Amino acid sequence: MGVSHPVLSRSGCIVVFYNKIGLNDIEKGESVLKNRKFYKEDPHDKIWWVDNEETLGEWEFSFDKKTVFNLFQDYPHKLSKEQKELFDRENPDWRDFFADRK
Repeated sequence: MGVSHPVLSRSGCIVVFYNKIGLNDIEKGESVLKNRKFYKEDPHDKIWWVDNEETLGEWEFSFDKKTVFNLFQDYPHKLSKEQKELFDRENPDWRDFFADRK
């Protein structure tokens, strides 16, 4: 086993580098979601919000608890059409806030 070097990325993901035989996990695109808690604003919602204890002022959400989106960086351009429609339906205040983004 190699030495690990955790690094906090701009999106809040902790990326772990493992040095073993000249290769590291960043080449494989591996990242670890650590210290994140998923919750729903309403029990009927499909969207999970992320409570990341290591960052302040970041609004992150997920549709599947695997892919995490940063609200201010990723909405709406990184969402599929279906994801955007679902997000807008469940979060009309955010939809209105970002109305100038197309």
